[in-house]
Amino acid sequence: MAESKVRDVEIAEGPFANPLKDWRNDDLMLEEETRVYWQQNRPRAFRVLDWPELRESFQQHNLAANRGKRTSRVQGLLSVALAGLGVITLALEPVIPNKWEGEVTLAALLLMSAGGALGLLHWVILKSRHVWLGHRYWTERLRQMHFQSLVANIDLVCEAMTDDRKLEELQTLRRRWLGDFTREATDPRVPLNGTCEDRTDGKAWMHSEWRDAKNRAVPSETMDELMDALSVLRLGIQLMYARKINLNNIYSPKTRGLVLRLTGVGATVAVISFATAGWISWLAGGKLMAVGLGGWTVAAAVVSAFGIMARAMDDGLQTEADAERYRWYEEALENISEQFEAASVSGKVAKLRQLEQTSYQELRWFLRTHAGARFLG
Repeated sequence: MAESKVRDVEIAEGPFANPLKDWRNDDLMLEEETRVYWQQNRPRAFRVLDWPELRESFQQHNLAANRGKRTSRVQGLLSVALAGLGVITLALEPVIPNKWEGEVTLAALLLMSAGGALGLLHWVILKSRHVWLGHRYWTERLRQMHFQSLVANIDLVCEAMTDDRKLEELQTLRRRWLGDFTREATDPRVPLNGTCEDRTDGKAWMHSEWRDAKNRAVPSETMDELMDALSVLRLGIQLMYARKINLNNIYSPKTRGLVLRLTGVGATVAVISFATAGWISWLAGGKLMAVGLGGWTVAAAVVSAFGIMARAMDDGLQTEADAERYRWYEEALENISEQFEAASVSGKVAKLRQLEQTSYQELRWFLRTHAGARFLG
């Protein structure tokens, strides 16, 4: 995996292809292939970029977050689908034979009750939404801790690239940092809520000494090598992620939201059309296009149910807020990247610190968006 490939994000993706299907979190070197590449091509940088214990902790939280997200999405979508099917079943009652009328009504009520109960349980009792948000919060804070610690201790990190004693000092600090994090990561609700309520980025840096760190950032061969590595692993990969999310495919919040909103608008237009046709057939005292008032009423009710389901899914998945957040994030990263390339060594460090602030702001926006969502996807 060459660095040029890491930076190459202009690969055409199909409208139904998931651009993040095989996302490997290469910034943390989770895959052995990635570690082998950096060890062979940037051995000095690899000494300080490789953090096995953090990778292990990240993997544990990442797997739990992914499971929670899938469960939450299924629960939320299923609640909407069941309630919607109940409404559709009830709407079909006029065209069902009279002998089945009671059974159809009962089935509709059961479906609507099941959907409503599942939605209420999902919101109040079931834990999948909290599991996803909690573990996702910890994964991103682990990612931020890794890169914040590098940027905030840049002089020590550069020395550790060639000095074994400095490397041991860095590793000792890392054990302490990760130990503090592990003790705090048992219940994310307090720091998660604190992040959501943080209006001034006061909690962006995970340690106060990192926030106030003053590094010399002296130009050197190792400093140049580290800056080049961070431009790929931190800045480049984050930019790649944002660009892939913003591609025009069904997996992007922008496209998904557009489809759901168009479905809602189309359903509204169809309901008006069917209702108008029903009135015309009633006023004419017969049928319009071989369909009477009852048929047009059923059609309008069924389509209306689909429109309500689409709007509920769009609102629950928070597609519009997600799309806006990712557009902002990509633009912010583009600006940082452009300025980073032209900056001096100290300027590059400043841009990397700005990136950590931006990463925290994106995380905070994400948490605020989904903490109040009806279900997650």
